[in-house]
Amino acid sequence: LIQNGQIVRPLLGVSILDSQQARQALGITRGILILEVKPGTPAAKAGLRGLRRSENGIVEIGDIIVAIEGNSIEKERDLFK
Repeated sequence: LIQNGQIVRPLLGVSILDSQQARQALGITRGILILEVKPGTPAAKAGLRGLRRSENGIVEIGDIIVAIEGNSIEKERDLFK
């Protein structure tokens, strides 16, 4: 606040799937699925990948965040602890 004159929140740069039912349908048992990675964000620079559809229409699951610095990630709110 002092340095920037406003509150600056950290930005990862991803859209995530935070639905337990949808995760179960996709066979994801832990973590949160990245749906989209915004260009130029820390997530993009780190090489994270989101969900995508192949040329023949098959859905390819992207990266799944299961932990950050040893802390388990199960829901969106876990990203902000």
